[in-house]
Amino acid sequence: MIGRWFNKKQKGCTSDDVRFLLLLCQGRDPVSDEEVSLRQESSFFSLCKTLLGSDKFRRAIIDPFIMGRHPAPNAFSGAQQNILNAGLKRHFGVQTKPEELICWTNSLLAATRSTRFLKAAELSCPWAEPLWLKEKLQHLPDAKDHTFFGAIETVSAHNIAGFAFDQAAKNSKLSLEIFVNGTFAGIAHTGLQRRDIQEQYEDDGLSGFSLDYAMPSSLVGRDNLVVHAFEQQSGVAICHGKTLPNISARHEHYLSRLLGELNSIRGTSPTNGDLLACLGRIEAELPKIRQYAALPLIDYGIHSQLFCATAAPATTDFELTALAVDPFNIKGTESADILVLVEDGQSLSDQAVGHILASASENPAAQIFFADHDVRSTYGQAQHPTFKAAFDYELLLAQPEYANAYAIRRSALQELSLFAPEAGTAKHQDLWLRAFERYGKEGFKHISQVLWHHRADLPAPHKNDSMAALERHFRRQNITAKVKPHIDAWGGDLSNRFQIVWPEAESSAKLGIIIPTRDGLALTKKCVESLRSTLAYPEQTEITIVDNGSTDAKMLEWLASVETSPDINVFRNEMPFNWSALNNFAVGDTDSDYLLFLNNDTAATEKGWDRILRNQLARPDIGTVGARLLFEDGTIQFAGYVVHPEQIVLKEAYGESPIAGGYLNRSQLPHSSSALIGAFLGCTRETFHRLGGFDENFAVAFNDIDFTLRAKALGLRNLYDPAITFYHFESKTRGYDAMDAEKAAREDSERRRLIEKHHGALRVDSTYPDALLACEPTYSLLAPPKGE
Repeated sequence: MIGRWFNKKQKGCTSDDVRFLLLLCQGRDPVSDEEVSLRQESSFFSLCKTLLGSDKFRRAIIDPFIMGRHPAPNAFSGAQQNILNAGLKRHFGVQTKPEELICWTNSLLAATRSTRFLKAAELSCPWAEPLWLKEKLQHLPDAKDHTFFGAIETVSAHNIAGFAFDQAAKNSKLSLEIFVNGTFAGIAHTGLQRRDIQEQYEDDGLSGFSLDYAMPSSLVGRDNLVVHAFEQQSGVAICHGKTLPNISARHEHYLSRLLGELNSIRGTSPTNGDLLACLGRIEAELPKIRQYAALPLIDYGIHSQLFCATAAPATTDFELTALAVDPFNIKGTESADILVLVEDGQSLSDQAVGHILASASENPAAQIFFADHDVRSTYGQAQHPTFKAAFDYELLLAQPEYANAYAIRRSALQELSLFAPEAGTAKHQDLWLRAFERYGKEGFKHISQVLWHHRADLPAPHKNDSMAALERHFRRQNITAKVKPHIDAWGGDLSNRFQIVWPEAESSAKLGIIIPTRDGLALTKKCVESLRSTLAYPEQTEITIVDNGSTDAKMLEWLASVETSPDINVFRNEMPFNWSALNNFAVGDTDSDYLLFLNNDTAATEKGWDRILRNQLARPDIGTVGARLLFEDGTIQFAGYVVHPEQIVLKEAYGESPIAGGYLNRSQLPHSSSALIGAFLGCTRETFHRLGGFDENFAVAFNDIDFTLRAKALGLRNLYDPAITFYHFESKTRGYDAMDAEKAAREDSERRRLIEKHHGALRVDSTYPDALLACEPTYSLLAPPKGE
C-alpha cells in the first residue's frame, strides 16, 4: 500500500486537464472536442484512474512488459511536451526536464515520482503493481535509439499482416516477433511492397510484412484477438498492441463446420431421419456466415457451396424458352418472349430463369440480359468466376468471350436476323455487336448473379472468326478502324485479345499539353524531353508550361531558354497553388482542339502515344481519356479508378506488375472507368467547355475526380487506355498530402466537399462487379451475401 489518500470532493476536469491526462495515460491527443467535453464531467482523479485502467493502457504498456518486451516509446511533439510539463507540475508536483518528456514512456516514468499517480495506478491496474511498473519503466532502453514505426493491420486464422520500418533508417529491413493474445506466433520479416506506405512516409516501399501461422483452436472462438509486434533485436514494439475483431478466423472456423455439415448431407440418404436435424444445425450457423462472409476470390469454390444465387421475384409477364441445341436453327419458339442460350458444355443455375424474367420485366428497353458465369470441373467444383458489371463496349471489342452467358428477347433476335452463319465460332460476339449497333448500350442489362456454368474445356471463339466479326462491325458503321492482335510491350501480348486502331483524327487538329509546375527542374525537364522525343505529330502539338512561382535560379534559366522554342509556351501565374485554376487559366490561352492535362512528374515511354490519344478523343462518346501510369520501378500506379462512398476512389491493379494483368486482364485492356486521374487527363476543348472547366473549389485534391464524374453524368465515357503508358513519379513536386497536418486538413475539407457534391455518384460504381467487395486491393474479396 502506498501512502494515504485523503478523500475530498473532487471538481470536474478542465479541458486542459483532459488533454493532459489523455497524453499521460493514453499517449494521444483527444480525437475530437466532443471527447474533451464528455470527459470533463469526471473528476481529475477519477479520469486518471479510468484511463490507466483502460484496455488501451494495458495493451500498450502493461502487456509488453508481461511478455518480457518493451512498449513503443511514442514520441511527443514540443506542444505536447509543454502540456505534459504543466500538468505534471500542477497535478502531481513533478518538476521535469525536456528529455524526460520526449515520449510517452519517459513521461510515465516521470509521473511515477508522484505518490498520487502511483495511487491512481494501484486503484485502476489490477494487472500490475505500481512499483513493478515503475521499475520496468526505469529499465527501458533510450527512446532515441529506437525509432520503429508500424501497424498491425489484418489478422485471420492463418495470417497476420501489416507494415513496419525504422524512422532513422527507413530502407533497412526489420525482423519482428509477433504475439497473439500473449502467445508467440512467429517471426515476420519486412520486405513486401507497400506503395501506400511509401507515399505517406517516403520509405523504400518494402515495409510490408506477412506471417503465415496456424491459430490455436483455443483462440478461434474468441471475439477479439490482441496482437503485438516487436522488433526482434531490441524487443521494442513497433506500435501499441492492437485489438482486432476475430472476423476472418471465426468465419473460416464457421465455414469449416458448415462445410462439414454439407458433406454430411451429401452422404445422408433422403430417408435418413437425421437429415432434418442436420439441416437445423446448418440453419443455426447461417446468421454467423452472413455476418462474416467476405472470402477472398481464390476461395470462390467455398463461397459457391455456401451461397447459391438468390431467388428472384416471381413474374408472369413472359414465357421463357431455353435453347440447348442448335442456336442457328430456332424452331418452336414462336410463343416464347425470352430465349436463353445454353449450348453444349454449359448449364444453368436453378435460379437463372427467375432472374432473367425479373430483369426483362424491370428493364423494358433492354434486349440482351447477361449474367456472371463460372467454370465447373469434372467433379463439379466451382472455379474461375467471371464477374461483370454494366455493359462495356471496349471490353466487347477486346474480348470475344465477353459476349457470353446471356438471354435475348425473341423479337430482338428476329430483328437482328438471327445468328450470322459467317460469324462461325464468334457468333455470340457478332450478335452482340449487331445488337449494339441497333440498340446502343441501353440494349444490354447485366444480372449480378452467377447463372451460367461452363465446362472447363469449353472452346473459345477462333481468333480469325472474331477479327472478321469486328471488321464487319466497323464496315457496317462506316468506321475506318483497324483490328489487330493485342500487343503490350509492358504487360506482354494476350492471346485471342484485340486492339482497335481507331480512325485518324483530323490532321490539322492541334493537341495542347498543359503542365503546371513550381521549380522541380529535373522532373519538368525530363517530362518535356520525353514528350518531344515520342510525339507522332510534333508540328500539331503545343506544350504549355504554367510556372506557378518558381524561385530556383536554374529552373528560371531553363524556362527562359525553352520559351523561345516554337512548340513551347511558358505562362507565369503567381497565385497560391490551385491546380484547377492554373489549368483553367492555361486553357484560356490556347486554341488547341485537344487538351492533355499532365503532371510535371510524368514521362512518356513510347513513340506515337499522341496519335492514340487523338484518335480516342475523336470518338463522339468519349469524354476523357486516361493512360496506364507506372511507378519508376515499372509497377502500376494507375489503371483506372473505382469510386467509393467513403474512400472516394479505389485504385485498380495498384502496385501490381503490368504482366499480372489485373482481374481478367483489365489493366492490359481498354475499359470504361467511373473516374480518371489528373496526372494524365485528356479531353476535347468542346468537352472542357461543356463541363465548365475544372471546379476551382477543389484546389489540390479531387479536382480530377469531380471533372470526370461530371463528364460521366453528361453521358460521356471516361476511357482508360493502356496503349498509352507513362511513368508517374507521384507527387514528387507537391509532396504527399498525408505528410503534414495542413495538407491533411486541406485534403479532408476537399474530400467532404466532393462527397457532398457527388454523394449519389459515389454510392455505387456501375463499372465494378456487385459480386466483389469494393475495397483495396480491388477484385480481391467476394462480397458478403445480401440479407433476405
